[in-house]
Amino acid sequence: MGNVNPAFQDILNALSNNIIKVQYGHKNWDSQSRAQEIFANMSYLKANCIEIPEFDGILDDIIIIVFKKMFFEGV
Repeated sequence: MGNVNPAFQDILNALSNNIIKVQYGHKNWDSQSRAQEIFANMSYLKANCIEIPEFDGILDDIIIIVFKKMFFEGV
């Protein structure tokens, strides 16, 4: 994972609640900070048109899950 964009590494780390070890991530997560971090990193990737072919389409699925969690379930 060392050559993958740091924002995507952070997303994987947050989604796995620090089970997937990456170079860029955080040691501790709570559900709200995880959702916010995923959203921030996804926004960065989309705004900068960064594409990671190996994960094509995953971010679109993640954003739907994050939005539902943040706005409908009240993280």
